[in-house]
Amino acid sequence: MKDDLGLAGPAPGSRELGKVSNARPLIGHDGKVRAGFEPK
Repeated sequence: MKDDLGLAGPAPGSRELGKVSNARPLIGHDGKVRAGFEPK
């Protein structure tokens, strides 16, 4: 079970974390949702 969870290293079947250049939050400090991500 510990191997499946990856407690001592990467779990089998897992993948590396994704990277995003110029990452920005979807919700700003003012509480407004960034343009293009508004709920419908």
